[in-house]
Amino acid sequence: MMHHKDLASAPQQRLVIMLPAANLSGVVRDQLRTMTSEGFADIDIRWNANVLAIEARGESGYVRRIFNCAGARVMEKIDRGGIGVERFYDADGITLLSEAIFDSCDDR
Repeated sequence: MMHHKDLASAPQQRLVIMLPAANLSGVVRDQLRTMTSEGFADIDIRWNANVLAIEARGESGYVRRIFNCAGARVMEKIDRGGIGVERFYDADGITLLSEAIFDSCDDR
C-alpha cells in the first residue's frame, strides 16, 4: 500500500511511503470479539491486497469498518436505530479526517 505524505504539496515535495502489509488476524479477532459482544450476529469479512472490510448487522443496527493493509482503521460507518455516523481516518488510524451524521443508513 502506498501512503502519500504531504499530498497537497507541490509534486516535487510529495513523498510516497510504502507501507508493508501487516498480519491482520489480530485485527479480525479483536473486531469479531467486539462486534459479537455488542450483539451483532451477521458478520461479513472481505479483504484484498489493500483493505480489510468487516461488516456486521444485528437487531440494534449496522456497523462497517475498513482497515488498510497496515491494520489501521480508515473508515467506520455505524447505524444504530436509524441514526448513523460515518467517519474517515488518516492512514495512521487515529487522526479523524471527517465525520458525517445522518438520519438513516438508507440515506447513504
